[in-house]
Amino acid sequence: MKPGSIIVIIIAVILVIAGVITCLIGVNMAKNNNKKLFTEYVDNIPYFKQEFDSSEVSTIKLSVSDAQINIIGDCVTSSYIELKNYSSNQYNLICSPSAVDFEETQGIVSWWKFWENELGSKGIRDLFSSLTSKKTEGEKIINIYIHEGSTVSNIVVESKNSVINIENLSVRSNISLKKSEQCTLKITDSKIDSKISLASGKADVAFNNVSVKNFEIKEGTDNLTVDAKNCSIDNIDIEEIKNGKIDIENKVFSDKTTYDIFCSSGTVTVDEKEREGGYRKSPDDPTNSIKITAENATVNYVRIPN
Repeated sequence: MKPGSIIVIIIAVILVIAGVITCLIGVNMAKNNNKKLFTEYVDNIPYFKQEFDSSEVSTIKLSVSDAQINIIGDCVTSSYIELKNYSSNQYNLICSPSAVDFEETQGIVSWWKFWENELGSKGIRDLFSSLTSKKTEGEKIINIYIHEGSTVSNIVVESKNSVINIENLSVRSNISLKKSEQCTLKITDSKIDSKISLASGKADVAFNNVSVKNFEIKEGTDNLTVDAKNCSIDNIDIEEIKNGKIDIENKVFSDKTTYDIFCSSGTVTVDEKEREGGYRKSPDDPTNSIKITAENATVNYVRIPN
């Protein structure tokens, strides 16, 4: 046998041994951390669940596309994130003591996650998943259950072509929808003791029985639809919206609310009366502010008894 062939065989044997050792290390790490190496299937779709401590976690961040996201509060058991129809090589999930960070990975990037994860149990799992998982079909779903008494202060969603549902959430959190396109945000039966803010492309927003201190939509959010029913919103700041419809039914807090509602090339209706040129009111020592500026849109604002 030629010396060159012997060298090739030796290198091949070394690589095989290194591969086996790496796999054994990953298997052992997975066992010690109670992790599954292969994607688990429930009802014939990939399924993953990870608990987290919502009394310690301050930030939840999601970066996704073409998915349904459900954030459900007042959970009587533990807080956890649940993934459906995601193979493990399709995402990166980090649950640290202070944050839950979920990000989708696409294409060849998901293959290289094996190396990103430094050959640990997650990396081995991603490699096995890439080689053995079936191609996922159907709707991707992310469920986040948050325990009552949570201290989560920031929920950030960056998404495209997704539906975000928030239900029964009572938190002192900032909820932000940003860098998003073609999204639907639905919030029901929730009390947000801070701010809900949007900075995105086309979006449909629906509130029902929502109490929030500040509702903010930043300039650059076009083709916007807002439908807020039976809500208590202390302060509204909607800036330079184009081509949309805003319909807000808000409970009256006091006579010390400043109103500045204006829409060029559109209509403004306040308390079922059309207000040509907009509606403005500036009381002494205001405590609340309602500001809406729009172009080529329909704005309907109704004050209902508290």
